[in-house]
Amino acid sequence: MTFKIPLTLSDLENSDDDSLSVNEIMDMSSEESIRTAWKSFQNRLKNEGVTTMSNQESFDLTYALVSYVKKCRDLSLTCKMCTCITNAFSCFVTTSSDHTSSQKRSALCDSIRASVYFSKNLVDVILSCEEFTSSSGKKTKNTSVNRAVRTLNQLVDGLTDILSGVTRFWECGVPEDSFLMLFLKISQRILSVETTVSNKSTAASVAHLLAFLVHTFPSTSTSLSVSLQELVLAHSFSCSAVVRFACVSPSLSLSLSLVYLLTCTYTHTHTHTHTTPGTNRSNTCRQT
Repeated sequence: MTFKIPLTLSDLENSDDDSLSVNEIMDMSSEESIRTAWKSFQNRLKNEGVTTMSNQESFDLTYALVSYVKKCRDLSLTCKMCTCITNAFSCFVTTSSDHTSSQKRSALCDSIRASVYFSKNLVDVILSCEEFTSSSGKKTKNTSVNRAVRTLNQLVDGLTDILSGVTRFWECGVPEDSFLMLFLKISQRILSVETTVSNKSTAASVAHLLAFLVHTFPSTSTSLSVSLQELVLAHSFSCSAVVRFACVSPSLSLSLSLVYLLTCTYTHTHTHTHTTPGTNRSNTCRQT
């Protein structure tokens, strides 16, 4: 069975073809069932690694946990799940072999697709949790938030490793666009939150992921440019990070007009208006 990236998480319950989808919806109504599911998920990833995701029971289990944390906004459990997946990514990169049959390669690609897709949903959950949304501003003393930022940083590094190591398992070495766009969506989501943007390590990790993505797969450059423009227009605090990417990463291939837009927006955002006594004029950045 092939894993097809759905539009929404719940679509995995309604597949009407032979693609990898939810076969059995697990009960997550009690603390005991949640605890049992978490331990099973942890053990499966630890013992079988990323490849377990193409197993139907593991897939159903992961779906149940992701659906649960998405509904309940359980930041602690979400971070633990991210850490498990990150560790599985690291183990895969260091132990995977090129000598794999075509059938096993297909199952492996499905496992990686599913793992990255679920990771994307976990990132969305983390950045939507109350601890994060209430922690507006560049710095926070909230231990949960700081731990979550570190978790995201490690996950992004793991995603970069996966992206650099899995292409050899795809036919012709080029994954489909829907898979590659997951990495872009994860990056964009992280850069849409001020707390994560202001973290130098996380911002640098995301920059490295984006640079590797567009350098290795040039077909993503247009989507990346559009994504960054939308990001800057919606979240002015992301300007500094995006401008830095544009300036230090030629491989991003951003158009001059985009760089100009980002620079002007960033300059305007960080220019203090000074009103001259006795006049209503204020000094702002000039655009030529």
